[in-house]
Amino acid sequence: MRATNWARNHRWQPAARAVPATEAEVVALVAQARERGHRVKAIGAGHSWSDAAVTAGTQVSLDGLRRVLAVDLATGCVRVEAGIRLHELSTALAPHGLTLQNLGSIAQQSLAGAIATATHGTGLNNGHLGTQIVGARVVTGTGAVVSLDAQDQRLDAVRVHLGALGVVTELTVAAVPAFDLEEQAETRPVAEVIAELDAIRASAEWVKLWWIPHTGQVQIYRWSRTSAPRRARGGLAGLLERNTRLSYGPILALGGLVPSLIPSLNRSVFRTSFGTWSRVEPSNRVFSMAMPPRHRELGYGIPIARTAEALAWTVEHVERESVRVDFIFELRFVRGDTAWMSPAHGRDVCQIGAYVARSPDRARFFAAFEEHMLALDGRPHWGKEFSVGHELLRARLPEFDRFDALRRQWDPAGVFDNAFTDRVLGPRASA
Repeated sequence: MRATNWARNHRWQPAARAVPATEAEVVALVAQARERGHRVKAIGAGHSWSDAAVTAGTQVSLDGLRRVLAVDLATGCVRVEAGIRLHELSTALAPHGLTLQNLGSIAQQSLAGAIATATHGTGLNNGHLGTQIVGARVVTGTGAVVSLDAQDQRLDAVRVHLGALGVVTELTVAAVPAFDLEEQAETRPVAEVIAELDAIRASAEWVKLWWIPHTGQVQIYRWSRTSAPRRARGGLAGLLERNTRLSYGPILALGGLVPSLIPSLNRSVFRTSFGTWSRVEPSNRVFSMAMPPRHRELGYGIPIARTAEALAWTVEHVERESVRVDFIFELRFVRGDTAWMSPAHGRDVCQIGAYVARSPDRARFFAAFEEHMLALDGRPHWGKEFSVGHELLRARLPEFDRFDALRRQWDPAGVFDNAFTDRVLGPRASA
C-alpha cells in the first residue's frame, strides 16, 4: 500500500507496515529488522512537509501507542505513549485541571512527531514543544530501550530527534495548571509593522503575525492570560475560521485555475475574515486553529534581530517579481533553547514561514525565500520543506556532531536511516 503525507507532496511505497501496540512489539520489530539488514522508520500523523518519515523499509505507525500512562498532580508531569495526538493530550489533561504551556497551530500531530521536527508555537517566553519534555523512552537501533530523565543530557537530543535516534515510545511532559487566553486581533499596514516590530513582538506573552500578500496588511494576534468570561468569535468570520477547508478551499482552487485572480482573491478573503476582534477561550483552543486547506510550507528560524529585515525583503520581493502568493505568510517567535538540533539552539528566533497553496509561482518563491533566509543565518524547520544538506547544517548547528555521534552509537547499523537522514546528517560512508 502506498503512503503519503498530509500535504501529498511526498508519496512512497513501504515494504511493510506495522502498528505495534506495546513497546515490546517495537523492540521485536527493530531487532528483527537489524538482524535482516532492513530499515525501519516511525511515523506519527504524517503532517510534516519534509521527507523525514519516508521509507522503503518497514513503516512503523505510532497509532497503537496513544495512551495516557500516568498523571502526577503534585509535579504536573504526565507520562504518555508517544503516538498520542496533541488534541488527545489536551483533552486528557483537562479533567485534571492541566494543560500544555504552549502549542503549535495544528493539534492533529502526534507528540513524538511534533517534537521530532521542533514544532513550535509562538511567544518569546516559550520554546518549541520539545522544551516541555522532561523524560523519554527510546528503542534504539540495537533493540535496546533507553530511558532518559530531565538530568540526562541526551534528552536534549531526543527533544528534536528527527526520527534518527530510534523509535520514541514514551514521553513525559511538564504540564501546567489550565488557563484561559484572551485573543486580541487587529490589522496594521505592513510598513507600520516592519517599523514597529520590536514593540509589537513584546506587546503580549504570545504574539504571531500573518502578512496577507497583495493586501498590504498584517494581521496581529496577541494572546494574554485572563480570568474574564469566555466568549467565542461570532458571526460569519467566526464560522469561516472554524471551517477553513470548506470556506477557503474553493477560493484556493479558483486561484489555481486562474492565477491572475490571486491578488484580488486575497483582498476578498482579507475583507471577510480579518480585522479587529477579541475572544476568550481555553488556551489550547486559542493556540491551535482548525485544520487548514492543503498547502505547502517552507520555514526557517532566523535570529530575532533580523525579523524586520526578513519581512521587508519578502514584501519587496513579492511585489517586484510579481509573485502570486495565495496563502498567508507567518511570523512566530520562539525562545532559545539547548536542544542539540533545534533551530532555536542558543538564540531567540523568529520562525518565519512562506506558504503557498495552488499558485504556479511556488517553486520560484520558495527558492528565492530560502536563499535569503540562509543569507540571514537561518536554520531550516525540520518539518517543512527545505533543500540544504549536512555540509551547511554542520556549520549552522553547534551540536550537530554531538547529535550525529549519538545517532551512530544508538543505531550503528543504520536501521533508522533514510534519504532524509542521508541528506541532513550525512550518509554512513561520510563518517
